[in-house]
Amino acid sequence: MSAEQEERQPEDEFEATAPAEELPPRTEEEQAIEEVEAWKDRALRAQAEMANMRRRLDTEVEQRTRRRLEGLLHDLIMVGDHIGLALGSIPEPVRAAEGADGFLLGMDAIRTAFEGVLRQHGLEQIAPQADAEFDPALHEAVQTETESGLEVARLELMRCGYRMGNHVIRPAQVRIVQPA
Repeated sequence: MSAEQEERQPEDEFEATAPAEELPPRTEEEQAIEEVEAWKDRALRAQAEMANMRRRLDTEVEQRTRRRLEGLLHDLIMVGDHIGLALGSIPEPVRAAEGADGFLLGMDAIRTAFEGVLRQHGLEQIAPQADAEFDPALHEAVQTETESGLEVARLELMRCGYRMGNHVIRPAQVRIVQPA
């Protein structure tokens, strides 16, 4: 084969079998219309990408804000726990002492106001009743006991849990007492 024949050889089978039809030349107007359509398509795709990016950014900001709020609420819940423990650990002689009533009422008012602030910001207490069924989504079993003479299992609250809407910030810690 000569060099001219090699140059004229089709590069793939499609070229060899395709008919030798040529498309009619496009007018400048047709080319301009195609170019405008291509730019419109690019603009629409860019708009869609921007909308998707905004949605992703909004979702990320919302998730980050929620995580920070949950962290703060978790820390505040611990402060509330400590207030409750402090009030519960005051010995009876101190409670009965002269002038203790004002102090105890003030501390109880602080605890009540604190719990009100948590409720105001959407935090709900999880405090199951004794006859409630154990729910692993809301409760954390910290101890299991058996008791003779018991007909059905019961829950004993060890520490209140909290949730915000459907999201559990801290599960309620419970002791499960089962029939023997």
